[in-house]
Amino acid sequence: NFETLLEAGDAGFRGWYVMLASDRLATISRNPGLARTVLLEVMQNEELRAAMEIVWRQHIWRPMVAALEQQQASGAIRKDIRVEVLARAIHCQHVGYFLARYVFAPGRRWDDAMEIDKMAEILNGGSGTEIPPARAARLRNAT
Repeated sequence: NFETLLEAGDAGFRGWYVMLASDRLATISRNPGLARTVLLEVMQNEELRAAMEIVWRQHIWRPMVAALEQQQASGAIRKDIRVEVLARAIHCQHVGYFLARYVFAPGRRWDDAMEIDKMAEILNGGSGTEIPPARAARLRNAT
């Protein structure tokens, strides 16, 4: 279940993001045509959008913000990061990747695991407290 996945913060922020993004992509990959149709309909249908907002806030937004607050409290996310802004960035990455992957360039040979790992690296580099292994090695070599 999605909310249980959001609460799985024991993998650190980067690991949590990889698990979350991988799960979301696997879910959408089962029927990308349906996901495209729903997205288009939500964008065009105000009544459906209002109904989806209620579901989104209850089952996605609030649990994600709560999970990020827990990550921040545990020290995995920097204290100066506003978790609501980080949650929006995560949503933007998910929607953007979906659009690139299934709408704009579906014929491209995608390495989803690598792409998700790189997105996690970017988010962790800007928000997390964990130093990525490559950066840690550079820092060790610089001293």
